[in-house]
Amino acid sequence: MHWSEPLVFLTAVLTVSTIVYVIVTGLIWRATRENARATREIIESSHRPYLGIANVRILHGHHQHSALEIVVQNVGSVPSCGVEVDVKIAPDGKVSRAFDGSTRPPLVLIPGQSFSLTHDLTQDEDKYLQPLKKFEARVKIRYCGGTDKQYATSGTYAYKGIDGFVMITGQMN
Repeated sequence: MHWSEPLVFLTAVLTVSTIVYVIVTGLIWRATRENARATREIIESSHRPYLGIANVRILHGHHQHSALEIVVQNVGSVPSCGVEVDVKIAPDGKVSRAFDGSTRPPLVLIPGQSFSLTHDLTQDEDKYLQPLKKFEARVKIRYCGGTDKQYATSGTYAYKGIDGFVMITGQMN
């Protein structure tokens, strides 16, 4: 059989076209899979809770000492559940006390809702609430949305005297 015969030529053309169709179909399948993954990520990111630290401040005259108040707010589009807030108080850059959020009952926050945590400061911690001294609050929030997927937001806030607290580092995942 020679290439000039119609049956051989037709078989070769069909073989080449089948190979081309398989390659093109594979590329289409791969692009569809990537598109579906991207769409899933967009939907998940637009339909999940986003918890943030709305405010960190010092309450003066709270009980006998000052107190650290942290306000957490859900700015996402769905409720958050299992909310736990860890707080580390760090005068002079060294952690003096840490509060583990898992020791408190987990909270649920609906979209737009906020809650406030207050921690009394010790006399030693109170001494660092001066403009020339270094005082930080390190906050980490762990929470879930409608699924079991765990999210976290964290930030470090430095006390700047009359200006209050300023975020110096932050992360969301």
